[in-house]
Amino acid sequence: MNTNEKISKNTPPPQEFFQGKDLIMAKAIAESNITEIERLITRENYDVNARGHVTSHGRVQQFTYLNYAVLIRN
Repeated sequence: MNTNEKISKNTPPPQEFFQGKDLIMAKAIAESNITEIERLITRENYDVNARGHVTSHGRVQQFTYLNYAVLIRN
């Protein structure tokens, strides 16, 4: 199943919370791309409990994929 919803204008973009390899999963989450999320977990061995990190406004932001998924759906 692949819903591929568009990212809302009010949704914080995934690059504000993730970078590098972590950004690939975060983009799939933001787009509700279930097929890609499942592929990343099963074939690419992504750890859904891992914390991404980026420096934003002088602070290191750390979110899990679940944190980000909840944030963008509220």
